[in-house]
Amino acid sequence: MRVLLDCSSMLDGSSSTSTIEVQPRRGYEEEARVLVKEFSKGLKPGKMRSAPTPSASGSGSASQAWRGALRSMADVMNSTFAGMVAGGDNESLHDFRIAVRRTRVLLHEAEGVVTEERRAHFADEFKWLGEITTPTRDADVHLEDFAEMAAGLLGEHEADLEPLRELLLEHQVACRAQLLIDLRSERRTGFAAEWSTFLDDDQAWAKSADDLLSDATKPAFTVIADRTRTAWRHVQHDGRLITDESSPTDVHDLRKEAKRLRYLLESFAPQFHSKSLKRVRKSLRSMQDVLGEFQDSQVQAATLAAMAEELVARGAPASTILAIGGTIEHLAVRGLIAREKFAARFEDFDSRSTRRAFKRLTQLPESSR
Repeated sequence: MRVLLDCSSMLDGSSSTSTIEVQPRRGYEEEARVLVKEFSKGLKPGKMRSAPTPSASGSGSASQAWRGALRSMADVMNSTFAGMVAGGDNESLHDFRIAVRRTRVLLHEAEGVVTEERRAHFADEFKWLGEITTPTRDADVHLEDFAEMAAGLLGEHEADLEPLRELLLEHQVACRAQLLIDLRSERRTGFAAEWSTFLDDDQAWAKSADDLLSDATKPAFTVIADRTRTAWRHVQHDGRLITDESSPTDVHDLRKEAKRLRYLLESFAPQFHSKSLKRVRKSLRSMQDVLGEFQDSQVQAATLAAMAEELVARGAPASTILAIGGTIEHLAVRGLIAREKFAARFEDFDSRSTRRAFKRLTQLPESSR
């Protein structure tokens, strides 16, 4: 078996909780459990603080609001980093990735608030951070959904998927090993320290920092409402173009636009009228659910097809390949059902009541006029 001791740093460059990871070889699972138990007797586990709720200042300048929102996302990434490195906690990786995606959206929407040079640089680094965590997250999801995939087959054929389960486990281990290498890399630690320094640099965020930052000194709500309205119009426009004949790429692009809108709404939630926000978020999330279901079915089907080819190369029995084919068919049905639900979900999102709620959402409160 393999024992890994990790003393890596947090996203901000500070020391993280040290972790010991035991990776058993096949056939030595019981010995690994005994070793973990023995380690646990002599070690005091570090305390993990829960991820904070994203927040932004309810007043002030756009610069202050963006800085507060980005700091909140950095707090989430820092609080989940140790759990992600330690492994065995899929939620830490999930929450970390959401914080990364929200940060990317905030940077994308920070034109005129953050200098173009910084936006481009940090956007590239956070894109890379998202890319290196994607394979492990996908591998986790495939294994989490394995039981459901197997249950979709007739009882006597469930065992035929065992070679697939073993391959999924093997793939998960490989993805996680690469993730740990990337997280411990000089690029990640250097970027983390640089990002932390930027967020803490008062001069960089000063109101008079740069005349080119045309929106930095504007009232926060004015800029946030403008960016949110633009995101809304993109979702509305693209959603109205989706038909039964639309390509999966078009559906996926709409999903990305919907995420952009949702992350803006959630990152700056304190800025908005709470009742209107609740109405808009409910409709948006309902639409996102079916878009996500469709996308997940597409990704899983492609992954299973690729793994079927690998299993054929390894000499897997025909019954296993047939079982995987049946599972892919079930995924196709799930995708079709999700596509069929989309029209009704988008109709609610594009309804008069939701549009009225969104209009109230992006109007400056009378008390602030």
